[in-house]
Amino acid sequence: MSLSKENAKEFAKELVIKVLGQGKHEIQQTLDDYNKKFDQLQAEAQSRYKNADKWGLIHIMLGILGSLSSGLSIFFTFYHNAQITVVFSGISLISITTNTFLNPSKRERELLEIKRLCDFIEIDFSSIKPLIADKKSSDLSKQIALENLGRSLKELSEKLNKGA
Repeated sequence: MSLSKENAKEFAKELVIKVLGQGKHEIQQTLDDYNKKFDQLQAEAQSRYKNADKWGLIHIMLGILGSLSSGLSIFFTFYHNAQITVVFSGISLISITTNTFLNPSKRERELLEIKRLCDFIEIDFSSIKPLIADKKSSDLSKQIALENLGRSLKELSEKLNKGA
């Protein structure tokens, strides 16, 4: 389930409006709404960040292929074997160009950043639930915690939309 940019903007507005001026039941309802929204965002994020290792492997493989073929090209240059030298130079050129064009290390970093953000939001949820349930906690502290959680959800939504 992918969020469109319009939905992300609407979601962000809802986050700010919901938290301001809430009663006790509304705070719990907001937490439940955030939890549902996080479940949706996390499902989409998981479908993406499971590919982070693949991008890392692609980066390493293209780098190794480029280095080896470049080294073999130099080696065969000394033996005056022009055909093999050209083949290995071409392989080196293609692998390095592909590595530069695809930029798999950047993709891997972005996907792992989404994964870390999901992990942090899960920790936020686990720390906010007892705060919301505690009758001694002030409504202000609950609202502040929800605002911070809302900002994190908004950031996750934006990162997922950026990569879409």
